Amino acid sequence: AGLLLGTGLLIAVGTGVTAMVLGGEVLQSALLDFHLPVLGHIHFVTSTIFDVGVYLIVIGLVLDILRSLGTEVDRQEQVERAEAAREAEPA
Repeated sequence: AGLLLGTGLLIAVGTGVTAMVLGGEVLQSALLDFHLPVLGHIHFVTSTIFDVGVYLIVIGLVLDILRSLGTEVDRQEQVERAEAAREAEPA
């Protein structure tokens, strides 16, 4: 989850900074038209790269939240087992 968050953040920030370094405005997008032999004519907008970064951030965050919830469930189960073991011990 952390790797997805970091990668998504790097991609999202990288696209904004790249446009600025190339002389444009922050997060300015460009249209790229090219032809690939197998796929044919491709119309590509560079803002798609930013979108991929945002998607990775969201997926990483959801995975991290689910992992945190799962850890809490496991911890609660361990506490219940310990309490049951203490109750089962002869006094």
